[in-house]
Amino acid sequence: MNRKRRAELIGALVFTFLLSTVGIAYYGYSQVEAAVEDTYKPLHYQSDKRHEKVNIKEAEPLSVLLIETDEHQIESLSLLAINPETPSTHVVHIKKDTLPLPNAATEEVVASVEALLDVPIDYYMKADAHAFGQLVKSVKEIEVQNPKAFSTGEYSFPEGAITLNEQEALAFATFSGSEQTGEIEKKKRQQKIIKGVLQQVSTIKQIPQYDDILKIVRTHVETNVTFDEIRTIQKRYREARKDVTQHVVRNDHDAKSVAPIVRKQLAR
Repeated sequence: MNRKRRAELIGALVFTFLLSTVGIAYYGYSQVEAAVEDTYKPLHYQSDKRHEKVNIKEAEPLSVLLIETDEHQIESLSLLAINPETPSTHVVHIKKDTLPLPNAATEEVVASVEALLDVPIDYYMKADAHAFGQLVKSVKEIEVQNPKAFSTGEYSFPEGAITLNEQEALAFATFSGSEQTGEIEKKKRQQKIIKGVLQQVSTIKQIPQYDDILKIVRTHVETNVTFDEIRTIQKRYREARKDVTQHVVRNDHDAKSVAPIVRKQLAR
């Protein structure tokens, strides 16, 4: 499997990892804080769709753009619209051909997605494809529940509980399946991978192993979310992660259909 396919997953994986309390509980507040602050890079862009910064302490609906790259080339974009009052999260997966921005600066990407969906983007997180394999490798192997048996390439995955190594996890997460439902099914499998990685991270007892994970975050992630903001989001928006609706935008027609749903989700 090449690195381009890994980029489909890493942004969501790292974002979920940073929003979890796993690191602080099993490693220490100051170490995790230092690693997260090393990823901080402010966004030099003023949106005309949000005149005041979202108030996360008051749990106002917010949006996060996940930018997944490979060798500085944009591979996929996902917008998370999180509303803790409903509570729910809508995830909009934007196919890269919808917005041809292979080498664009982060500010340009954010502006383009805002224009496409006519919604404000409060935060971004950018991660590259190298991190996925390293994260799975750092926890050795993961266990997931596979609802339906399938095969892809040299790998076969039976129904039920299965244990995956780095390459198996990648094949499991990136298999598309049928044309009609394949994209959504793939995203659901990716969520299972994320859950499996976090479960394994929570069992880590050796500091050197956790050092490796924090090094991966430092090296492969940048975001305009501060550590304090991450802690606030984790606390105030936790329930919104339990009800997730997926959307796929392949063209302008899809964008026009999804945009009203996202705007409603972000309405204050």
